[in-house]
Amino acid sequence: MGRPGLDPIRALEAAIEAMPPEEAVPVLMYLVRELAGQADEAVGRWSGPRRLTGTERALFLILYRREGRFVARESLLAALWPDRPEAGGANLLTVYLSRLRTKLRGLIEIDCDPWSGWTLRRMPDVVFPWEDA
Repeated sequence: MGRPGLDPIRALEAAIEAMPPEEAVPVLMYLVRELAGQADEAVGRWSGPRRLTGTERALFLILYRREGRFVARESLLAALWPDRPEAGGANLLTVYLSRLRTKLRGLIEIDCDPWSGWTLRRMPDVVFPWEDA
């Protein structure tokens, strides 16, 4: 994972320490649930043309869990690519946000504020398949 010589755990630790607590806690809890095998497998799962790759799904999950609230670029980069320098990850983040907007067009909008980050907003009357149960 990542470049030789860069410890991904230390990189993640540094990234989490740099996050505001309201962003760090959900990321850490998600990681704990993933490690314990208790993450909600249904959230963010679609079939057909809306099917998301692993990274797209991870990005969607972060934004979905903070729906309506801005998530800082640094927080998204740290959660998705903890061992990658910010400059390289920033371009990837833009690509993945664009893919999400395209694949989930008509269901969500992802708004950007240059100083705050990104926020997911669902379109009126949208209920995701996993929320129906």
